[in-house]
Amino acid sequence: MKIIHLTSTPLAGAPIRLSNALNKYTELKSRVINFNPYAYGARTFPEDLCFHQNPALCLDLISEADVIHFHHPYMDFFTESGGYNLDKIKSTSAKCIYHYHSSPVNLKKVADTVKPSLVVAHCAERYFPHARLMPNVVDTDFLEQNVSLDCNTVK
Repeated sequence: MKIIHLTSTPLAGAPIRLSNALNKYTELKSRVINFNPYAYGARTFPEDLCFHQNPALCLDLISEADVIHFHHPYMDFFTESGGYNLDKIKSTSAKCIYHYHSSPVNLKKVADTVKPSLVVAHCAERYFPHARLMPNVVDTDFLEQNVSLDCNTVK
């Protein structure tokens, strides 16, 4: 099964960590397409694909996807893609998932009735009562390499 994650910012690396975990621990094939990987300036996160650097490949992957996972779906992916026509997404037979990462205060528009949807379990869940809670994924290999459990040592 092919999964494409669409995101309008890096979202602190949440989409790429989820995609990497799916690739590492399952038989699923997962890719992330980011529309604005530099949204946070110098604060960057690992990336897979930037839509604007390779739109043809991204559109091909979207059209071949079995599942399209929209992260933080406040962006209108159909009209705010830098002039590219993403209407293919609307006509694809792929299943769609909508994943909210923050409260609607930070969203341009919220589709409360959109299902199936997920919400990051930190505080936004109260705004999306129809959504299933989804904690952020952190690979234990990353923790072992980057986090010291010794309070006297900083990695």
